[in-house]
Amino acid sequence: MQDRSRSDALHAAQGPALPAPRARHTGSARRVTASNLHAAARNRCDILHDAIKVATRQPMGFLDDLKKQAGSLQAQQSGGDQALLRSTQLVEAAARTVQRYFMELAAQLDVIRPAPQRSYALDKKVVLDRPPLVDFRFDARRKILREQEVIDHVVMFCKAHSGQEVRLSKDFVNEMELIEGRLEQAAIPHEREAVRNPDNGRLIEVRYEFVADVQLSTLVTCCHDRGTLHFKLRNLDGLETVECEFPAHAVTQGKLDELARWWVGEPHRFLDGAAALKRNAVR
Repeated sequence: MQDRSRSDALHAAQGPALPAPRARHTGSARRVTASNLHAAARNRCDILHDAIKVATRQPMGFLDDLKKQAGSLQAQQSGGDQALLRSTQLVEAAARTVQRYFMELAAQLDVIRPAPQRSYALDKKVVLDRPPLVDFRFDARRKILREQEVIDHVVMFCKAHSGQEVRLSKDFVNEMELIEGRLEQAAIPHEREAVRNPDNGRLIEVRYEFVADVQLSTLVTCCHDRGTLHFKLRNLDGLETVECEFPAHAVTQGKLDELARWWVGEPHRFLDGAAALKRNAVR
């Protein structure tokens, strides 16, 4: 009993008990907690973003499919338009080269008046041997293509001049067809008179009158969409038409020099590399 009283007196003398000290948080603990909170927040944002994408995603409908097709066609058309533009530019450049060359060539040959080693047989009795080439002419025409003015064709022509006035008659149909085909190929204007029996109207013969001057020509037609130039050469080697094509980049001054050699009867290599080559000789 006395001991308990002494203990109480001692506690009273010491005063009230102090609270236990709190545990201190270190800096590393605070950083770990903040990092965890940031990561959790980011994960929640990602989950929300994915949920929004899933909620707004719709299956492709028929209209969307049409839009896709239209976009693809527009891309193809744009590429095709660029290719056509490039092709047109190449053909125009080549056509201008031909135009300048023909204009100068016609002027020079009209002075020279060459007489190449060639002959033109219009009939058994009408053969033109080495007629001089005279009256050279040049022409170029333009057209509108896709709202742009471009060269349509360029042509140079002349006459193989004999000045010979011819009168002949044919009394067989095959001979009539033969002479008329040759006159057409030579572009010779002529008069044709059918002589008939006055009693029964039966055809006796056909009489022809013409001046034996053969026309020579080179017609160059521009094929802008194909990127080529088409050449039609008439009567440069007797009564014959030659047709061919060249890509625009191949129609150079060197190629045209070969054509000029052909015109004056010299050996040439103009047809080397030609495409779609056709020859049509009149019998």
